[in-house]
Amino acid sequence: MLVALGLAACSPGFDAPRWAAERGNATGVNARLDMVASLGSVGVAVGTSRPRVRAALGLPDGEGPREDIYYLGRNDMAPDYLVLAIGYTAGGRVAVLRTREL
Repeated sequence: MLVALGLAACSPGFDAPRWAAERGNATGVNARLDMVASLGSVGVAVGTSRPRVRAALGLPDGEGPREDIYYLGRNDMAPDYLVLAIGYTAGGRVAVLRTREL
């Protein structure tokens, strides 16, 4: 809990135009990574409907029947690329938000 609060305190906040401008940027420096801790400020959290998530974040970079993927760019600590994976329930509500390596 303290780590999450600390990250939120260091976050520059969510900037919708900057988030949208990074669409498709999987491999470079990506401003989205710094905004992940602020997603709650735009209503993206467990229980949020998929249409509401997409209204806040725009169309995902990748999607499946129950998951949306947003590129976060390259990980400074490893040669991998990071994504925000948003998993949905069968009813179309956010079940989990997580960053993972691609």
